[in-house]
Amino acid sequence: MKKEKLIGLQILRGMAAWLVVLHHINQVYYNYNPPFQLLSIFNFGNFGVDIFFVLSGFIMYYSVKNNSQGGIVFLIDRCFRIFPVYWVMTALLLISKIILPANAYGTSFTFESLIKSLFLIPHANPSGFGFFPFLAVGWTLVYEMVFYITLSFALMIYQKGALIISSLFLLILLLFGKNNIFGSSNLLLLEFVSGIALAYLFIRIKVTNFFLVLSKSFYSVSVLVLTIIFTSLLIYKLGYLITKMICAVLIVFSFLLNEELFRKKLNKSSLGVVLGDISYSTYLIHTIILGWFIIPFGSAQNVILKAMIVLAVLFLTYFLSKLSFSKIEISKNIGSFRSKIKEYLIK
Repeated sequence: MKKEKLIGLQILRGMAAWLVVLHHINQVYYNYNPPFQLLSIFNFGNFGVDIFFVLSGFIMYYSVKNNSQGGIVFLIDRCFRIFPVYWVMTALLLISKIILPANAYGTSFTFESLIKSLFLIPHANPSGFGFFPFLAVGWTLVYEMVFYITLSFALMIYQKGALIISSLFLLILLLFGKNNIFGSSNLLLLEFVSGIALAYLFIRIKVTNFFLVLSKSFYSVSVLVLTIIFTSLLIYKLGYLITKMICAVLIVFSFLLNEELFRKKLNKSSLGVVLGDISYSTYLIHTIILGWFIIPFGSAQNVILKAMIVLAVLFLTYFLSKLSFSKIEISKNIGSFRSKIKEYLIK
């Protein structure tokens, strides 16, 4: 089983994060009515979240298969992946919310809601606009933590069958749980299961020549075009969320098929791979940065000035994401603290 990162999936992770960034720019700055019609495609950029969830299921298949220390250690690793950056970004948002005008952010907090937000406990935001944490994009992390907790308990119960146990539990929550209990539709839980199933099938395909054919750029484009066509057909036949899930699975699959092509053309320092590395920080910080510029953007009188503000947002998002990645996500101090906790608990 490969332990190295798949370059294709890293690129896709970065693309998914920036789809969400551009979606929120269209939403917050342009109210889904950008000056250039072509940019309206990013109105559907929240599709990046579906890609994230399918990717999460896929990657957790490998993580669980490589795990030899049990459910507690697995959960510690996932918590250290999620919370340090999330807490820093929540603190940054809190400072920004206090300093900036009240209408800079469509979120609010009380002491109780802030505590719930910090630990990703589902609750209604005091702003009255929905069911999400203080850092609004954290609603997706609620689903991620549900997924990780089910996997950790499954590892404690029966390590070899943990993926099946976790998938069954998620399906039970989907079928019998109160809908929207985690902030949005329970159907989103199915995307993690889809990612697990995709990983299971992918590593069992042995037809090497099939992959070599599909790794050619001509066939790569063909797969993506067919995916778009298939999407157009599905949207008229199935519900919106199911359609997005199927399309996310197809896109992840198409990038997996072209892994060899990516590996030949790119290296670990390529921009696409870097964007994948910093994608988690990008996802969390971009809405905070949007709030920094929302007042000057609203008062700007011409398209060029507004475009310059958008470019500033994009630059700051990239720069601060890289900073967050280097100082928090791969921090040696945080890594050392995590190791000490694991050593203490497994003694």
